[in-house]
Amino acid sequence: MRELRPNFVTVIAGIYDPGTGDLTYAKAGHAPPIVLGTDHAPAAEELVPPIGLGVGEEWPEYRVRLGEGLSVCFFTDGLQDAEVGDARLGRDAVEQMLAAHDVPDAGRLLGDLEGVADRVCDDTAAVVLSRRRS
Repeated sequence: MRELRPNFVTVIAGIYDPGTGDLTYAKAGHAPPIVLGTDHAPAAEELVPPIGLGVGEEWPEYRVRLGEGLSVCFFTDGLQDAEVGDARLGRDAVEQMLAAHDVPDAGRLLGDLEGVADRVCDDTAAVVLSRRRS
């Protein structure tokens, strides 16, 4: 962290336990993941600055239990910051695109973004973790 200044980095990292279905994650400068299939209040998560700004060294952990049919999507801010016309796409639109899939899929989400965005100004990456009956 100290070696980054004056630069910084955002990060979100998680550990999934397939035995319990628990996903534990922490973030610094990243938006909370999108969770489909259960109530999830992203606004209730603490805002944590990016690593390297020198304004914090604590990263709270959050947990989501992945039950059957539940999906969690970690994504970079380039998705919600993509522009459609003169406006930002926004988190709600990203969530709607993901929820429109029969089975949420990161590759399809990125393809959907390319189809609607007029301009993408930042990196776009997504990972989706879903728990489905075999």
